[in-house]
Amino acid sequence: VECDQRCKGESMRKIGLGLLVGMGFLASGCANMGVLHTARIVPEKKTRIVVGGGAMIIPVGSAAATALGGSSLTLPMGEASARHAFGKRFEVGLKYSVLSTGDIDLKFNFFDTRWLTMSMGAGVGYVDLSLGSATTEAGIIRMYPVLYLDFNFTNWLALYMNGKYHFNFLTSSAGGVVAAGIYHQAGGGGGLKIGPDIFGVLAEFNVFYTFTSVAGVTPWIAYQPMAGMYFTF
Repeated sequence: VECDQRCKGESMRKIGLGLLVGMGFLASGCANMGVLHTARIVPEKKTRIVVGGGAMIIPVGSAAATALGGSSLTLPMGEASARHAFGKRFEVGLKYSVLSTGDIDLKFNFFDTRWLTMSMGAGVGYVDLSLGSATTEAGIIRMYPVLYLDFNFTNWLALYMNGKYHFNFLTSSAGGVVAAGIYHQAGGGGGLKIGPDIFGVLAEFNVFYTFTSVAGVTPWIAYQPMAGMYFTF
């Protein structure tokens, strides 16, 4: 009986770890690493709405792709965000991304000239990985600092860049088995903003690297192209 209980406990522990690793792979796709906004702050006391989409691409040869049968993985992405400027140098953003990802972030502009703009920011978000399941609860709390840089060619055209680091705390619970882990992501990207302050389009490409200590899984890389439209009022 003792052996049966011990073996059952070990089996459940492995199931919990397997679930956690699987959720970690899914999380790397669900956790939106794109920004779809520039270093320059939204005009003072104005609100900007951004609606966009893209894809998360995990290439062949990565640990995540190998765990999923050796093929590459492409997940569609969609998001809507609102950003409001409370002053000339301070902005707050709210974002919802598919699947069930919510974020709030702050951005502070510390350098702004005709040709060059630099800002820094920080955010916190939550990724719901339960996907409506009544028996499985899983999610990620993530925190991240961001650096932003714009090269402003004209009032209608800017090249923007960003660098991000994500600290992620992942938990899962299924069948009474609870597992938790921490993994890290770092990367950045760049894109183009085309249009005046009132409306326009954004297109960007991001690359990020996922570090994980969950069950000894090796790191992997992913790519995220994104595009969207913005409206300011």
